[in-house]
Amino acid sequence: MTKLTYNLLINSLIVSLLFGCSGESNKSEFFPGSSRHQPWDEVVFDENRALHDTLLSALTGISYPLHIYLPTGYEDSEQHYPVVYATDGQWIFEGFGKIIDSKQKDIILVAIEQGPNDRRATDYRLPGAKTYFDFLTSELLPYIEQQYRVNENERSLIGTSYGGILSGLALLMDDTEAPVFKNYLSFDPSFFQHQSATLEVEQARYNVSQQLHATLFITSATLRGNFPYVQWFTDLLRERQYEGLTIITAAYAVDHNDVANPSFASALDQLF
Repeated sequence: MTKLTYNLLINSLIVSLLFGCSGESNKSEFFPGSSRHQPWDEVVFDENRALHDTLLSALTGISYPLHIYLPTGYEDSEQHYPVVYATDGQWIFEGFGKIIDSKQKDIILVAIEQGPNDRRATDYRLPGAKTYFDFLTSELLPYIEQQYRVNENERSLIGTSYGGILSGLALLMDDTEAPVFKNYLSFDPSFFQHQSATLEVEQARYNVSQQLHATLFITSATLRGNFPYVQWFTDLLRERQYEGLTIITAAYAVDHNDVANPSFASALDQLF
């Protein structure tokens, strides 16, 4: 990428994030800052509703630690709940659980750890992301949903950074006729990685169908983050004008490592 192209991307991003794009399928927000103290910091994480497991994947050969956080009153209910599957469970489980409780959302959280150190670099990026997506849909989901009361029409996939790449790619790799996920949440995705390969995945999806009935909630960190590449991916999808695709964007004046929690909190407000 040339310096000129980089600067154009930055300028385009600022305009898009501040003012959004026209049309009902595109929404945009800008958050000027995020204090260190957040409402969910006062919430006590309920260990009694936290369950822990491990699943060995036949597809990847990796054992993935799993952390499940159940809604309040789950045991006394017969309700089937929306479920959010979140990558990088080694980092986000307790924080996301507190945010769910602070907003009093009846949601099942399934946080998947990366397994061996830095396995995320293989599973969340291409070409490994294709196999990992198969693991999610054909191994993990059936395993979880045989044990817990999940609303199969209300599944969301969440990822940050490399995990955000996975969520964006999953939008394009999911089944065109009967997609597994309803919402794809991509927080400051690192789409400076393998842009050509990403374009190939998107082109293949577009060739199959120009309909894409889903919601992409995509955010960026504007202090030190991936915002030019977030805009690159967002523009790619908007220019295609997929029928049925809703894109919601948000930007936070935080560093890359601080973007997950405010992104998740905002997503819960808007999607659940």
